[in-house]
Amino acid sequence: MATAWRSRLRFRERWPLQYYRCYYQLPADLVMLCWLIMMAFLLVEEAQGDDCCAWNGVVCHNRTGRVRVAELNLQNPNGTEEETTLRGELLHPSLLSLTHLRNLNLRFNDFERTQIPPLVGSLHKLSYLDLSWSNLSGIIPPHLGNLTNLRHLDLSTSNLGGTIPPHLGNLTNLHHLDLSWSKFSGTIPPHLENLTNLHHLDLSDCNFSGTIPPHLGNLTNLHHLDLSDNSNLYFPKDGHSLDWLSGLSSLIYLDMSFLDLSNASHNFLSTINMLPSLQQLNLCFCSISNIPLSLNFHLNLTSLTTLDLSGNIFTSSFPNWLWNLTSLSSLQLKESQIGGKLPIEIGNLISITYLDLSLNLLSGPLPDTLSKLKHLTYLDLSYNLLGNSLPMGIMNLSSLSTLRLINWSIPHSFGNFSTMISTSNEQLPSFEVLEMGQDTYPIYSGSESITLITKGDQFTFSSILYLVKSIDLSNNELIDEIYEEFRYLAGLHALNLSRNYFKGTR
Repeated sequence: MATAWRSRLRFRERWPLQYYRCYYQLPADLVMLCWLIMMAFLLVEEAQGDDCCAWNGVVCHNRTGRVRVAELNLQNPNGTEEETTLRGELLHPSLLSLTHLRNLNLRFNDFERTQIPPLVGSLHKLSYLDLSWSNLSGIIPPHLGNLTNLRHLDLSTSNLGGTIPPHLGNLTNLHHLDLSWSKFSGTIPPHLENLTNLHHLDLSDCNFSGTIPPHLGNLTNLHHLDLSDNSNLYFPKDGHSLDWLSGLSSLIYLDMSFLDLSNASHNFLSTINMLPSLQQLNLCFCSISNIPLSLNFHLNLTSLTTLDLSGNIFTSSFPNWLWNLTSLSSLQLKESQIGGKLPIEIGNLISITYLDLSLNLLSGPLPDTLSKLKHLTYLDLSYNLLGNSLPMGIMNLSSLSTLRLINWSIPHSFGNFSTMISTSNEQLPSFEVLEMGQDTYPIYSGSESITLITKGDQFTFSSILYLVKSIDLSNNELIDEIYEEFRYLAGLHALNLSRNYFKGTR
C-alpha cells in the first residue's frame, strides 16, 4: 500500500476505456481523472464499485442527465502521515476537463516544493480551494486572481514566498483566506481592503514587515482576524494606530500576539472595548506597558471567554475591571510583572477553567474565594512570592486536574487534596498532575490516555485516568522533614522528592 501511495502521479498517455468501467459515468476525456482517483485511494484493489461518483473523495451533480464532477476531496486522510501522502504532479492538466469543478481539496499532500501551476487559474467555477500543508513553493501566481467565484482559499503552512500579488484583490467573494505559516515578504498589501466579504483572515507567522495598514478596518464582516507572530510588523506613533479596529464590530476572534503594541499601549483597551462580539483575545508578548487599573468607560467585553495578556510589562497590581469578565473560561497573565495580592474578586470568575498566573510577583496569602472556581481544571501559580500556604478550599476543587507550584515550599495542606485521597474506582474528575519540580513533563494525548515523563521514566495510563495521580517536588532545595500529610494520599501513583535536603519525617 505504501508503494502505491507514493507513486508519482504523472500521465504520459491516455488509459484505454475498456480497462475502467467508470466511463459509463464520466465522458471519455475524464478517464485520466478516474485513474488519478484510483491511484489516490487504491480503488483498483479496494473495489469500491463502478460508479465513480460514489467513490470516496468525489462528489458529482447530475443535471439534465449528464454527470458533472463538482468536488474532489483528495486530502491525506491521516493528516501528515507519510504512508498516506500523495506526491508529485497532483495539479495535472487533466483537471481542466472538469469544467464544473467547484471544490478542490489537496490538503496534507506533498507537492515536493513545486509551484502552483497556472492551470489552476483556469478552474473558473472553483468556490473552494485548499492546498494547505502540501509543501508548495514559489509565489502565489497571478492567475489565482481569475478565480472570482472563490469563497474559501487556504494556502497555509507552505514554502510560498514573495509578496502578495495585487490580483488577490480580485477575489471579492472570498469569505475565508488563510495564508498563515508561510514565507512571504514585504508589507500587508492594501488591495486586501477589496475583500469586504471576508469572515476569516489569517496572516499569522508570514514574515510581513512595516506598519499594520488601517485599511484592514474596511473588512467590516470579519469574525476572525489573526496577525500574530509577524515580529517585524509595528504600529506607527500617531496616537491613533489602533483606531481601525473599532470598525470590526462583528469580530469574535482577535490574535495580535508577538506584535509590537508599545506605541498603542495608551488606548489599546478602549479600542478593543468597542468590539462587543469579541470572545477570544490574544495579546501575549506585545510589549504593552500600560494597563489601566480602572476604567472611565463602560466595559463591553461581556462575551469574552478567552483572554491572554501574558508576557507584557504591566508592572502593576491586578486591574479591577478584570473581575467583571464573568464569562471568562481561560485567563493567562503569566510573566506580566503583576505584583501584590490576588484580590478576593477572583471568585467572580465562576466560569473559569484555565488560570495561569505564573512568573509574576504575587504575594500571599491567597484568597479563600479561589474555592468558588468550581470549574477550574488547570491552575499555575509557579514562580511567585506566595509562600507555602494554599487555601483549604482549593483542596476540594473536584474539577482541578493540573496544579503547578514550581518554586514553592511544600504546603502543609497536601494531605487534604480530595482527589488524591480517594482510592475508589468510581470514575471521578482526576487529579492528573501536581507539579512543583522541574523534571515533570505531562504529555496529553486525548481524553482517554496520558503519558507522564518523570526522572527519565515514561508512564502511560489508558482508560483509567481516574487513578492517575503524580507529584514531582524534585530540585526545590526543600529542607527539614518530609511532611506526614503525604501518608494520607492513598491514591498517589508517583512521587519524586529527589535532589532536596530532607532530614526525616514529621
